[in-house]
Amino acid sequence: MKGLNMMNLSESILQAMVTLHDRLKPLEANWLVGGSCGLLLQGVPIGREPRDLDVYMDESGVKPFYDYLADLAVDLPHFSRTPIYESILSHYALTGVQLEAVGGFRVRSEGAEYRVEVGSLLAGCGFRATVEDRSIPLMPLAHELAFNMLRGRPDRYEAIAAAMKLNLALHLPPLLSIISRNIFPIGLLERMNDLLDVSLQERMSMSNAGSSFSAGR
Repeated sequence: MKGLNMMNLSESILQAMVTLHDRLKPLEANWLVGGSCGLLLQGVPIGREPRDLDVYMDESGVKPFYDYLADLAVDLPHFSRTPIYESILSHYALTGVQLEAVGGFRVRSEGAEYRVEVGSLLAGCGFRATVEDRSIPLMPLAHELAFNMLRGRPDRYEAIAAAMKLNLALHLPPLLSIISRNIFPIGLLERMNDLLDVSLQERMSMSNAGSSFSAGR
């Protein structure tokens, strides 16, 4: 477990996580709890109690996820596009809590293009929380920082950056991987540098990932 703060999570949300874990035990596809719940479980204050549960997966995981939870589904998985997001969404009711499942998530904003890779990248970072003896996989804060910067939420990304700075050695590797595999303009990277008090460009070079850094022009 890397970070745990259940102080502001209701019993219904916690029970929804337990139910989700138990129902998906046989599922081979990766899934990660993100959003408000994922932030609180990693010690990031959000100023309020979460109202729902957000779960992310790759596009290939959408159908098996639905199949395991079909009796709890509120709708069928469907493609959703907004001015900055693309994803396959579906919704479920667990212990009185709405769960939003987000598959194949992509964000395009501020000249950046970010494709969320759960199975091949983020799930392997190993961020987890224990809820009633269940190990709940969490979205890395690196993703949450990039996502909230791209959607213009300083109330979130400033708190996330502050939490990351408490252990940069833990949080920088997934952030550098996200940057190297996507398109982040230099202006956005400089803002990340300021938030984290670090030069991401130098760290990319030090980690021998500099050959991929051109993607962040």
